[in-house]
Amino acid sequence: MNASVDITTTRVCAFCKYWWDPACQYIVPHLGKTWFYNNGVKCKCIKKGVESASYHSCAMFKLKIEY
Repeated sequence: MNASVDITTTRVCAFCKYWWDPACQYIVPHLGKTWFYNNGVKCKCIKKGVESASYHSCAMFKLKIEY
């Protein structure tokens, strides 16, 4: 894992429900609402239909983690 974020304020693709990572293999919980994610991978955005890097963001972001 390369980067850490607060999931209450992040909008990176790795934490978006539209970023195709059904096993959530690129994100790992850390402490409280801080999570780590691998910022060197790409998966398909099922909303836009294109490959997107885990560190990208867009206006269609929807958090896939409940806190």
